[in-house]
Amino acid sequence: QMSGKITTNVIVQAAKRMQPIIFFDGVCKFCNRSVDFVIRNDPISRFRFGMLQDQSSRQILQEHGLTVMPEQMNSVVLLKNDRVLQKSDAALEIAKDLRMPWPSLYYIGKLCPRFIRDSVYDFVGANRYRWMGKYDSCRRPSKEVSARFIESSSN
Repeated sequence: QMSGKITTNVIVQAAKRMQPIIFFDGVCKFCNRSVDFVIRNDPISRFRFGMLQDQSSRQILQEHGLTVMPEQMNSVVLLKNDRVLQKSDAALEIAKDLRMPWPSLYYIGKLCPRFIRDSVYDFVGANRYRWMGKYDSCRRPSKEVSARFIESSSN
């Protein structure tokens, strides 16, 4: 039990230095496909990833003022430059750091007021399981990308 806590603390301290980190719902098929999209369009491996169900991910977010409850796992969360972004702000900020043409989405999206962007985001978030389903458990990253994922050993 104690070594698990120590391991989690080491993971959290290391991960906080590896920003930006995208936190996502690890059982959501739509969310996992979105992570795959980011990986394919992030040629310099800028982003790291954490599943919202993971203890280390929740601890990192909590240290940045965000407590994630299971019923709140309907938004991507981006930790970048010690700032926590959610919903459409997070999605647009992620797009800004991907290969072309995706950064243009950031600039076009920012022209739309946040309340409209977030309404669309919330609609997708509320229907993502219905549209694409969910996994029985969180994804296990492939060997090629596993170093980019934050995971507690007791997950």
